[in-house]
Amino acid sequence: MQSLFKTTSFLSVLWLLVSCTASKSPPAESVVGEYNYTGIYGVGSTINLKANHTFEFTWQTGLIFGTTTGIWKKKGSRLLLHSDLQPDPTAKGYELVRTQKLPSDSLLVRLVESEGYGLWLANCWLTKEGEVLEGAAADENGMVRLPKLEADSIHVSYLEYRDINHPYDPSLSFMTFKMEEEKACYEFFTNEIWRFRKGRLYDPSIKRHRYAKKRYYERSN
Repeated sequence: MQSLFKTTSFLSVLWLLVSCTASKSPPAESVVGEYNYTGIYGVGSTINLKANHTFEFTWQTGLIFGTTTGIWKKKGSRLLLHSDLQPDPTAKGYELVRTQKLPSDSLLVRLVESEGYGLWLANCWLTKEGEVLEGAAADENGMVRLPKLEADSIHVSYLEYRDINHPYDPSLSFMTFKMEEEKACYEFFTNEIWRFRKGRLYDPSIKRHRYAKKRYYERSN
């Protein structure tokens, strides 16, 4: 009888400890909602955790802003965020969509964006062993004409698009490059861990700052 009493008491205490531990970690549904963060002047962000376990994160730094979407999971007090888009370090950032070989003493280069429109004023130049030989800016149709030189690389640079660094082929008389936009206004999340405590979200990338009122996200709805 005494042994049975001890076993029953042990199980009761164990159940109480498990219950208390579980109560410290609210269910996933409890974090659903919109949260706001306001940092130093001109810096702020909002994250909307939706019931279907997707999220929308918007941020602003001065006149620069962006939106990220993805999925979220809750494990205890931790919130795991994974964005729909992920950085690709192997991506070239451009596509050589057309070439042509005709007798010519110059190289005609056309620079276009994803829809095929010419990129006016995109800069294009030839180099040899890192030294710039000749360059020009594209016209309103995205066309650049360069003299054929003893170069080893052709380069292109334009605003928010990813730079091009492509091997130079002197046998070509025409090239068309399709340029890709840089994801400068996209905040990537790769299984990033935030914390949920007392109705607040804590982003580990937010550091203490004497001019910032808080370093956590507050629920707004």
